[in-house]
Amino acid sequence: MNNIAQRLVHLIKVALDNEATDIHIIKTGEEVTIEERVDKKLVAIKKELDDEKLIGFIAHEAGLVTTLPETQTGSFTLKVDDINVKLKASMLAYNEDTINMVVRIYPQEEDDASIPEIDRFVEYANTLDKDKKFQLIDLLTDISKVNVE
Repeated sequence: MNNIAQRLVHLIKVALDNEATDIHIIKTGEEVTIEERVDKKLVAIKKELDDEKLIGFIAHEAGLVTTLPETQTGSFTLKVDDINVKLKASMLAYNEDTINMVVRIYPQEEDDASIPEIDRFVEYANTLDKDKKFQLIDLLTDISKVNVE
């Protein structure tokens, strides 16, 4: 297993241990921010040197093809400590330097009935023109940073 795959396995293992529902990876220029959602709050994750390569690795594994600015979604299964974990990745690439990715985590024993909601969101987002898409993802990024009690 290569270093990037090992990093993803580690991130998912920590997220599962913390009962996180998803991981957000945001690339802006050279800066990469990774956060996990725990109890409806985004919590920063310690950065590693190769984190910028995570987006490409996850996109590849989920079968996403970068066509700018297109919202895409795909899924794949990752083995973490002998548990198959389904990951559903949604990505919006504004350009090569600005990419937002959300990775939903579905452990083997959980029902993934809520996945169609993500698919409907992606379908809706793809009907929007470029400026509206940017406004929507900016709004979602801002909302995700609000602490919901």
